[in-house]
Amino acid sequence: MYIFIRKKIDFGTMFLTICLILSTIRVTTNYHVSSDNNYEFHSDKLIEYINQNSLSGWKAVEYNRFKLPIHKLLNSFNLYFDDPNGYFQKAPLVSHDTIKTDMPKSFDSRKQWRHCKTMQIITDESRCMSSYALVAAQVITDRVCIATNGNSPQISALDILSCCSYCGKGCNGGYYISPWDYWMKSGVVSGALNKSSGGCKPYPYPKCQHYVRGRKYPSCGETIYKIPKCEEKCQSKYKKKYEDDKKYGRNYYRVDSKESAIQTEIMLNGPVEAGISVYTDFLYYKSGVYKHMKGELLGYKAVRIIGWGVEHNTAYWLCSNSWNEDWGEAGYFRILRGKNESGIEGFILAGIPST
Repeated sequence: MYIFIRKKIDFGTMFLTICLILSTIRVTTNYHVSSDNNYEFHSDKLIEYINQNSLSGWKAVEYNRFKLPIHKLLNSFNLYFDDPNGYFQKAPLVSHDTIKTDMPKSFDSRKQWRHCKTMQIITDESRCMSSYALVAAQVITDRVCIATNGNSPQISALDILSCCSYCGKGCNGGYYISPWDYWMKSGVVSGALNKSSGGCKPYPYPKCQHYVRGRKYPSCGETIYKIPKCEEKCQSKYKKKYEDDKKYGRNYYRVDSKESAIQTEIMLNGPVEAGISVYTDFLYYKSGVYKHMKGELLGYKAVRIIGWGVEHNTAYWLCSNSWNEDWGEAGYFRILRGKNESGIEGFILAGIPST
């Protein structure tokens, strides 16, 4: 059963101003830019600082994917909260204030809904800044699976990327909330979240190499993929018609930034989407409970929160990223909970599928 409470709040001009500031601000760092502008800083120095700092609580490692010129890093995380249609401000706010429940010390959606095998998928944007579409599609997939007791395919991120004209700029980033609005109003077809042949419109881009010592995948490279033209038809070997394959949302909403509200939402209805600030040190996360230590604000991206826990008296959110399983803790990361670390508790989205 889905239980949620709506409470409409008009953030008005003040909220829009905050969003605009968040979308443009860049935090300076004391690391030096090389003379030829190839790299923002010596990553080995930053990694050494984190790994030798007893207060960090996490470990860092170098990844090939992020050996990019500073101007490319600064243009690699284009998630926008201030959508031109104002959907974020208009979306109802769910607080769960009237729901009283004993909150467990730890929770993992993968264990709670074991029949939903898609919850264990770790995606890879590849050379496409598609977290706004890919993470939304993954969270929607999780929630449709829960609602149908596992009888549902994966939701297509490509359908959002190529056919939602107001969702963003294809592989050059997009608007945080717009895919949810598109799901509710236009519906989204099926499609494997990783490059494969499954569903109506599977994600077309292959996983690429992130880890500096690995050779599992080809190098990510620097070229950004171009999104194919929207085609309202399924791949030839898929038997359903495009319109017949669509899944719709009944509604979508923001979740209050209170820790208990986010926990309640996940326990009742499944994983949620969060928008986070991406600092330079986050790129090199390997294990532990992340908190920002040093480095520049590069931009914003979407991630999926699937649960929470406590390690050495440090409360954390359990999240999945979209940089494949070579990054972080096999594609997952843990981040400080209850302190709005990197803004993770400030922009939570969820929705209920139409079944």
